[in-house]
Amino acid sequence: MTIGMDVAMSAGFLIFLAGSKRYAFEHTSMLVHSGSAAFQGTAEQIEEAQKNYKKQIEQMKSYILANTKIDEKTFNKNRNKDWYLSSDELLRYGVIDEVITDITKIF
Repeated sequence: MTIGMDVAMSAGFLIFLAGSKRYAFEHTSMLVHSGSAAFQGTAEQIEEAQKNYKKQIEQMKSYILANTKIDEKTFNKNRNKDWYLSSDELLRYGVIDEVITDITKIF
């Protein structure tokens, strides 16, 4: 079970998705984005790091699509920006199972 109590940003969003049941308070927001990277080294090392980074981005996309109701078109439209989701959007996209106002109701 995971509970969004305020914000879950970036990698926090991915960790949040690991919950078998997912809840969030009404003022919770979450951030989805592709992240950022910086590479250094030889041309070959940079090329290899870039290939690996692209692979990780595709794995992240697959994970999000498999664990939410976000469709590929919506994900692709928002993937290259900081995409903030309100509790209503989190519910609509299947990121959370329920918006809660009292934590004692789920324990």
